Amino acid sequence: MIDKFRKLFLRSGPPTTCHYHLLILASLGLLYLPGCRQKSPEVVYIGHVASFQGPDKLKGEHAKQGIQLALDEAQGVENTIHERRVEVIHVEEPATARLAIINKVVALLAGTDGAQVASMEGVARSYEVPLIASGGWPGPRVEYVFHTGLSPTRQAEKLAEIARDLKSPSVNKVAVFTDGIEPGPSRFLVETFAKEFLTKKGSSLVGEWTYREHRKSAAGSEGEWEFKKTDDLKEIMNEVRKRKPDAILLAGSASDLGRLRRAGLDDSLPVFFAGEDGSDRILIAEAWPQPIFLVSAFVLTEEASQKDFIMQYQKTFNESPDVHAALAYDNMRILIEVLKWTGPQKGAKMKEAIEDLKDFQSLTGPISFSKDNHWADRKPFALRVHQGRINRIPD
Repeated sequence: MIDKFRKLFLRSGPPTTCHYHLLILASLGLLYLPGCRQKSPEVVYIGHVASFQGPDKLKGEHAKQGIQLALDEAQGVENTIHERRVEVIHVEEPATARLAIINKVVALLAGTDGAQVASMEGVARSYEVPLIASGGWPGPRVEYVFHTGLSPTRQAEKLAEIARDLKSPSVNKVAVFTDGIEPGPSRFLVETFAKEFLTKKGSSLVGEWTYREHRKSAAGSEGEWEFKKTDDLKEIMNEVRKRKPDAILLAGSASDLGRLRRAGLDDSLPVFFAGEDGSDRILIAEAWPQPIFLVSAFVLTEEASQKDFIMQYQKTFNESPDVHAALAYDNMRILIEVLKWTGPQKGAKMKEAIEDLKDFQSLTGPISFSKDNHWADRKPFALRVHQGRINRIPD
């Protein structure tokens, strides 16, 4: 086409400045022909539901950072994955349905809060949008819902193993404290712990006490699970002292321990904590005198699988990653892997692709999802918190 312009100009006489300007414009115009125009990448949306205010703000922010790091690594300088741009929409829990209905997300991400995950399961099933969560409650398999953290079974069994094998001090008699909240994981955690712990010869549970009760609120309200009255809690503590336990099993929230200690819980007794993963932050901050044992899906190690992640996370966010960041990072990488295989498929095809994922290389080793309950077979790590310090218990 440029040659045609050149010939046309030569026929009309010697080229002038105007001719040269026309030739330049014609050349530039070629860049905008329909066949040469660069196509905008298709945008694939993923929804992340978390708390970004209040006491759980850090959990949400750290998960968001883990997701962003995984996305940046996968999309690179071109900001695309297989010619598609993936965008994550971060919202609070009440907006979950909007993500599926209005934003048309292909998948959902959630954290370690079991109650929050349970509230999202209905949306995942109803709109056939896969949900990958870092936590969850015990129970039968829920279609379209996958869990990448420690299952309640693995958590309770590992905690019982720590108690059973502890030598200094030796633990034979355990007093059980449970928040009693229903629905919730506490009853399951206690029963699973007991089944494993009582395999030790001479071991026993000296009693079980519930320290919360359900109180109805105004008409139309579901009410709340609140601490029992101070006198009732003190009576419980007196009864526990009479049973002379070697240790305490606490199935509830980490913040509950402070209230129980103020009510008279013996602060010389070791505590085995069965609650939400990531609670070590609270336990460390309180710096309580008794040793507290817990289990987590993630710890910082020197393994090669974590090296680049830790370095990039610290470089980008000026802090070390915690379990919320690590699990969210893995969750996002799982979705990216599936999108590479299937493209932006929705519904059953996306769910089946996640189910078929085998030996995915997570930050703590290869994981696959159980066909029975959609929990990942993730390795548990035993931890000990004492006087504001945390240490990993060797396997």
